[in-house]
Amino acid sequence: MLKKVLKYILPVFIRKNLRKYFYAFLLGSNNRMYANIFGLSHQKIIFLDNLQPVKVIEEALISNVVSPSINDNKKYYIDVVAPAVGLYTLDNIVVNATSSNFITQNNMIIERIPSIDLEYCDYSTGAIVLHDSKKAICRTVKLNLQEINDGIFLGGNGSWNYYHWMTEILPKIEFLKKNDIFGLSNNLLVSDVVGITESFKKTLEEALKENTVNVIYLNPLEYYKVNKLYVVSTPNNVLFNSKKVITSVKYNFYRKKSLNYVREIVLNMMYRYNQTKLAFEVNNLKNEQGHVHIFLARKKESARKYNQDEMFDLLSREFNVKAVYIEDYTIEEQAFIFSMADLIIGPSGAAWTNLIFSKEGTVAISWIPTHLKDFSVYSTIASYYGVQKYFIDCMPKNNKELHSDYEVSLDRIRIQLQHLGF
Repeated sequence: MLKKVLKYILPVFIRKNLRKYFYAFLLGSNNRMYANIFGLSHQKIIFLDNLQPVKVIEEALISNVVSPSINDNKKYYIDVVAPAVGLYTLDNIVVNATSSNFITQNNMIIERIPSIDLEYCDYSTGAIVLHDSKKAICRTVKLNLQEINDGIFLGGNGSWNYYHWMTEILPKIEFLKKNDIFGLSNNLLVSDVVGITESFKKTLEEALKENTVNVIYLNPLEYYKVNKLYVVSTPNNVLFNSKKVITSVKYNFYRKKSLNYVREIVLNMMYRYNQTKLAFEVNNLKNEQGHVHIFLARKKESARKYNQDEMFDLLSREFNVKAVYIEDYTIEEQAFIFSMADLIIGPSGAAWTNLIFSKEGTVAISWIPTHLKDFSVYSTIASYYGVQKYFIDCMPKNNKELHSDYEVSLDRIRIQLQHLGF
């Protein structure tokens, strides 16, 4: 109701701030009547890791995380706790495919990263619009929901995104299979996005090829009531949304063997793929010296804009680098291109997830806005697979926005490539 009224009388940026302050008022006041008037509710927060798991599938371990090496500054290594992977059973729960939050009648169950201080975490996905450490303001979910008797949840934060699917969600299947969790329920609950995105669907089918599983696709815009839901906590994770400090080296953790599981799935697919087609695609990318030097180009409709045309002109003219729109290739072709590439250049983004398939010794160059200098996701994955990854800082148009447009210094790119002998 509030959103509809404000839409017609106020500009977008004012509406956004008004909603934020209004939700904060409701959260602080703890007044249920005010919340109900605007189609919202108060919910007590319970963190998933505070519940008793049915089974601890894998104990907590120390994850080695690597900072970006920016402007030739040395990278550094820190140890982050990767929490235990647990199997949880939730009864009479309401779920949304795009959120790692689960709704009971009076509570909101949140899967968090326990090692990160809550003052830096924003777990407002799904029905949650704002929360503190004890309660949340939530959108009211309708009562006549589609009901599912039982199922294993394979959705969550970022389930529409290639990085989150490949590193956080798909790896759960290894734990489901090894612990015979499909014996508890034969229903696997995934987002509709998986069914219409070729790379998601093919990797899911490959992972499940030895199992007879009933895949139930959930509309990302809808909520579903599940009488008995089985949830495996996330084996690799990155803080999905943050506050106060936009990013930190400590905001992510990985289990390399879990990433290796995904690598093996895709490489097995690649080995069975049309080898003539793979060779054709890579040969088209080789330069005169027979090396594969690629630029990860973005299409015009991409969210973040930068001086891409100038960048590619420099790379193609002076360094014989070829542009690829990686999303135009099949998952097998993407893996093969990354496995054969000697040099990869491009902006930070989900395409770099394919470093999982790279060969040791590949050189990778990317750029990172100054306010995201501690974003350690791709520097860590690169380190795991022996990729020499370098970053150059760039100037964002708005240093308070995670996905702001920016400008990259062509001179810095040129100097970095010359320094590396290209």
